[in-house]
Amino acid sequence: ERPVVIPMSATVYVQAGEVLADDACGFDVSGMNRHRWMPCFASGLPFNRDSFVPLSQPMEVWHFDMLNPPEEASQHALDIHFSRAGRFNAVRFWYDLHLYGDVHLSTGPESVEAGLK
Repeated sequence: ERPVVIPMSATVYVQAGEVLADDACGFDVSGMNRHRWMPCFASGLPFNRDSFVPLSQPMEVWHFDMLNPPEEASQHALDIHFSRAGRFNAVRFWYDLHLYGDVHLSTGPESVEAGLK
């Protein structure tokens, strides 16, 4: 019999996008959008559907099977195919953990909108 491993696997997804802000707390900050090219990181923030404009389809970039780990590390190149025009200044990424059977835990956009419960 195979051992029970939780999570059974992990899959990471990415999506290219554009993040622009017109106001913050009632102040017009739209002039700062032209400087929004430097990397910044945010985690655990409420997802605002209007703040992120997808410029590509979500893509699976990494899958790890906990029951069959790889023998050695690897590197992969990624080609992003843009599905609409915009200013590419953001990358949204999330993971899906396959816990056991048909039970999954995801931090994807749909899960965040529904509220991670």
